[in-house]
Amino acid sequence: MTGPEANDNQPLEFEDDQSKKGRVLIAEDILTNRMVLRSLLETLEFEVLEAANGVKAIEIFKSEPTINFILMDIQMPEMDGVEATIVIREWEEIKKLSQTPIIAVTAFDFAEDIKRCMDAGMNDVMFKPADLKILNKVAEKYLQVKKIDWEALKRSKTEVLIEQVLENRTEELFNEKWLNVFVSDHKKLAAVILSSASKNIPEYFVLLEESIRNNSMIEAKAVVHILKGLFHQIGAIRLSKILGEVNEKMKNGVAINEALYVGLVSEYQSLDKELQQWVKKNT
Repeated sequence: MTGPEANDNQPLEFEDDQSKKGRVLIAEDILTNRMVLRSLLETLEFEVLEAANGVKAIEIFKSEPTINFILMDIQMPEMDGVEATIVIREWEEIKKLSQTPIIAVTAFDFAEDIKRCMDAGMNDVMFKPADLKILNKVAEKYLQVKKIDWEALKRSKTEVLIEQVLENRTEELFNEKWLNVFVSDHKKLAAVILSSASKNIPEYFVLLEESIRNNSMIEAKAVVHILKGLFHQIGAIRLSKILGEVNEKMKNGVAINEALYVGLVSEYQSLDKELQQWVKKNT
């Protein structure tokens, strides 16, 4: 699979042609996740199309014959990634088209989920959070494209392995080191991602508050899961861990209450100040 098998030890070469390498369709319901993937792909010189659910992904796919590959989130409203893939494969067969590579994008590595993706006709699995190197590995595997010089994208020549950062994580509000690894020390890209997070995360807190007041624990659980992933992605260590623990308690039937919500909001407000200061300092 693309995620765990990616070998980053070999330096990649760079060619001078700066034209767009191809077109990629992102099917992902969470706006911030789409923003992150778009920023990474555009850094790698791809043109990007976006769909917020499986139904829209199918619509775009049928109207855009020049899509080179699809990054398909598994869990989406209206129609999930597996169902959308089945429809796309059926359409290709009816129209006698060659198959467009479809890469599942998921935060989970459960064997049964991966099997569902493969059985539906997907070509590979990419585990969240994606980064520049993983996406370039996908492009190399499914397109004959130009390779990227990672030293040109990085401010530091020191190689920092993601595994090392994970092992050394502390429960701090914001781990800049983790974010820098995620974007390969690309400060401008990091600023775009953090600005997007500051703009969109409050919307999920509104949804969480509404679900608590309506005593809808299913909705609350879904929002907690989304926020946990978003905070993990941007290096918000403490909040990601707190929400992970909340998520586990909710799985065991413990309801989230307003007091916990107020505490989460307070934590986020402190985090957001750090994020805004980082963006201001690095732009």
